[in-house]
Amino acid sequence: MSTMTPGRIGMILTLIFVMAACVIIGIIGITTKHYAYLALLPFGLFGGITGFIYGLRGEPGLTDSPHGPEGTFFNLPGWVIAVDALLLIGGIVAIVLAR
Repeated sequence: MSTMTPGRIGMILTLIFVMAACVIIGIIGITTKHYAYLALLPFGLFGGITGFIYGLRGEPGLTDSPHGPEGTFFNLPGWVIAVDALLLIGGIVAIVLAR
């Protein structure tokens, strides 16, 4: 049985807040009829879930650089960063084109 460390509690709270932000974006997009903002939901959901999964596997370390030991952002695999970046760019492009 795993123990709940402060780092693990922080990761769980972060996931909860990211998912809550996605719900808020969805509600605001629907109620204000700005449906283009819904294009950001895949970015938030994918980023929140994969960040949570890989964050739980990671080991905390002390560094003055935000980059991980292999030069990756918070020790996330490269494919996660690439997919998340594409989802964010796609969401922003969808919002701009919908205006």
